[in-house]
Amino acid sequence: MSDDKKLGLALGGGAARGFAHLGVLKVIEEAGLGIHAIAGTSIGAMVGALYSQLLHHQLVWERFDRFLQSEAWKRSKLHFLRESNSVRRVSFLYNFKNFVRRGLMYSSTVTKMSVIPEKDFIDDIATIVDDIDFAELSIPVSVVAVDLNTADQVFITKGSVRRAVTASCSIPGVFPPIDLDGMRLVDGGWVNIVPVAALPALGAEVLIAVDVAQDVSDTQDLRHGLDVLFRTNAITRHRLKELQLKQADILIRPRVDHIHWADFSRMEEAMERGEEAARQALPQIERLVRPDVARQAPPPPPLRREGILKRLRAAVTGPGSRFNAQLLFVFLLAALASACGSASEMTPASETASLLAAQDAFERVGSEVVPAVVNIQAEGVHTRVQGPAGAESDMEYRGPRDGFAALEESGIQGGSGVITSADGYILTNQHVIAGARRIRVRLSDGREFPAERVGTDVVTDLAIIKVDPPAPLTVARLGNSDEVRRGQWAIAIGNPFGLDHTLTVGVISATARSNIGLDSYEDFIQTDAAINPGNSGGPLVDINGLVIGINNAVVAPGQGIGFAIPINLAKEVQTQLVAKGRVTRGWLGVEVRRSVGLGLPDQGGLFIEAVHDGSPAQSAGIRQGDVLRNYGDRKISNVQSLQRLVAHTPVGSQVDLTIERRGEVMQVPVVIATRASDG
Repeated sequence: MSDDKKLGLALGGGAARGFAHLGVLKVIEEAGLGIHAIAGTSIGAMVGALYSQLLHHQLVWERFDRFLQSEAWKRSKLHFLRESNSVRRVSFLYNFKNFVRRGLMYSSTVTKMSVIPEKDFIDDIATIVDDIDFAELSIPVSVVAVDLNTADQVFITKGSVRRAVTASCSIPGVFPPIDLDGMRLVDGGWVNIVPVAALPALGAEVLIAVDVAQDVSDTQDLRHGLDVLFRTNAITRHRLKELQLKQADILIRPRVDHIHWADFSRMEEAMERGEEAARQALPQIERLVRPDVARQAPPPPPLRREGILKRLRAAVTGPGSRFNAQLLFVFLLAALASACGSASEMTPASETASLLAAQDAFERVGSEVVPAVVNIQAEGVHTRVQGPAGAESDMEYRGPRDGFAALEESGIQGGSGVITSADGYILTNQHVIAGARRIRVRLSDGREFPAERVGTDVVTDLAIIKVDPPAPLTVARLGNSDEVRRGQWAIAIGNPFGLDHTLTVGVISATARSNIGLDSYEDFIQTDAAINPGNSGGPLVDINGLVIGINNAVVAPGQGIGFAIPINLAKEVQTQLVAKGRVTRGWLGVEVRRSVGLGLPDQGGLFIEAVHDGSPAQSAGIRQGDVLRNYGDRKISNVQSLQRLVAHTPVGSQVDLTIERRGEVMQVPVVIATRASDG
C-alpha cells in the first residue's frame, strides 16, 4: 500500500549459515512486503545483491545450488575446513592429528597471502554473481567491506557489484584482499557483522537485522591455544555486534548455531531455519511496515463445529458444485437459513457477525487492491488471438480475449493490468497488447498515461508495460501461488466489458491445471470467480489481498470455469522481461505425464509420451516410453517441477537424467538447448 513504511534488510555474514537469509526473504516476499533497501556483508552481501537483481528467493537459491554442484566447488578447500571443525569430543590422537593438519594449512599464509589463491576465489565468485553495475539493481544495495589501508569500514553502493561482493566475502587468511579504487578490502563482517547502520542512507524507515553470525557459545571448547584465540576473537565481535544491533527495529536470529560456517551441504536446512525465524517475526514486521492495517478490527470469534461458514465452504467445494460468483449471495442466504434452523449451533447474532466479518474482508481486499489495478486500452491489436506456437485459437478456450464489440469496432481493445512497482511497471497478458500501435493506461483515480512495451512472452502469455507517473503508484502485494489450495476464496479484479475495477468472488476450483489446450507452458489456477472479456491481465487475489494469479482465460461454452497464471511463474517472467525485454528458457524436448496409473512401480517420475524431433532429448537417446526419475540430483514428481527446472537451466549446460527403460535404470547426459520460441 502507498502508506507502507520503507523496509530495509541488513543481512549479516556467517558463510554457509547465510543461506538462512533466503528463508527470511521468502517469508517477506510471500507476505507482499516490499523491500526498499538491502545492506549486506560477506555472504549477506552476496545474497542481497543477487536478490536485488533476480527479485525472487528461488532464483537466488538456484544460482547457489548450481555453483555447489559444479567442479569448481568440488575443488574448494572449504570442505577440509568444515571437516576439521565438525567433529568434537573424539580421541586425543584424532584431535592432535586434526590440530596439526589445521595448523599446517593456516601456516601456508606465512609465505602466501591466503589459503585459497586469488584467481580461484575471483573465478568462483564470478560463477555466482553477474558482472553488473549497482545502477542495474532493482533494489538499492550497500555492500560492506573493510579497508586495510585506512582501517575504515566502506559502504559500496556504486561500480561493479561483483567486485564489491568479492571484497566483502574476503575472509582474512582464507581469501586474499581485493584491490578496489585504491583500497585493499576484506570481509566487512570483521567490523560490521550486521550492517544496520547502512540502511537509513538508502531510504529505509523500518530496519530489520538478520543475524546468522557465529555466537560466543560456538567457541566454548578450550583445549588448544587456537581455541582460546578463536574464543577471544568471538567475544570481541559479539560485543561489537550487540552494539550495532541496537540500531535495528526488529532482530531476526535464525537458529543456525549448529551449522558450521563452511558446511554448505546444509543450505536447505539453513534456509528453513531462516523461514521459521522470519515467520515468528512477521506480525511485528507487518505492524511496523503497515501501521494502518495493524489498527484494523480483530478477527471474528471462531465458529462452532458445523457452523454456517463451514456449511458454505462444503456447499461450494463439494462434488459437482458449480459455485458461480453471481450465485454467491444466494448461497450465503441459503446457508444462513439452514444454519438458523438449529439454534444449538450458533446464535443469530454470532452468525450475523460472521457474515459481516466476511463482508468486511471483501471490502478490505477491494479497497487495498483496486488502486493497484489498471484499465489498459490497446489500439490496433490483433483481433484474432494467436497461441504460443502461432496457431489461431479455436476458441473452445478463450481469453476473456478481450475487449467487447464496441471497442473492437473502433480498433481499440480493453484489458487489465497489475502495478508491480511504484515507478510504473505493470504486469498484464501478452494478448492484451499484441500488435498494439499505442497503449494507454487508466488508473483507478481516473488519471491516464501512455504506456510503452517493455517485453512480452508469448509462451506464458505475459507482458510488462511501463508508464511514467509524476509520483509513486500504489503497488499490489504479490503472494505465493505454490501455497494456493482448492476451496479457498478467490477474488478477481479487472475491467470486464469496460466496467472499470469490477470485483467478483468465488473459490479456487483446482490448481496445476494443464493439457487444456491454451498454451504449451501450462500450470493454471482454475477458479469460478466470474471472469469476462476485459478481465485478462488483472489480478486473482486471496482473502488477504495477495495476488496469487494473473487472469488469463475462460471456457467459452461454460460458466464459472476460468484460468489464471500462477503469480510465482509471473514473477519469474517479469524479472527477465524487465532485465532484458525477453525470456530465455532451457529446452529438453519431451512430452510427459505422471507415471502413476500406468502399471509402473510407484516411485515417482514422469512417463515420456513423445520426444520432439531435433530436440536435446532425441540427440541424447531418450525414447518414448522411458520414465524420467531424476533431473540432475532432483527427483521429478510432477510436470510443473520439470518445466521449471528445464526452463532455468543455462543453455548449453549438461544435465544427467536418470531414466528407467524396461526395468533398467540408467543415466543419460543431455545438453540443454534454447527453446525455439524464445529465440
